[in-house]
Amino acid sequence: MSAGYEPPGKAYREFDPLRFPPCACEGCRRRAALESQAPPPTEPVPVPEQPRYVRCPMLGCGRLHPALPDDPG
Repeated sequence: MSAGYEPPGKAYREFDPLRFPPCACEGCRRRAALESQAPPPTEPVPVPEQPRYVRCPMLGCGRLHPALPDDPG
């Protein structure tokens, strides 16, 4: 095996903490502080209700038209 061998499927630029353990420099301390913070909670974004379309039953039409609001559908 050569000294520069990388296992298949792993890019050289990927950060591997076992290969490069963090040190006491400011960059590593900043990264550790950012990774220790919990991600902000995300709330679902309300989506406006889209109109529902139905196929027209009239012979020869067959197009999609907005459904009636009282349609149990």
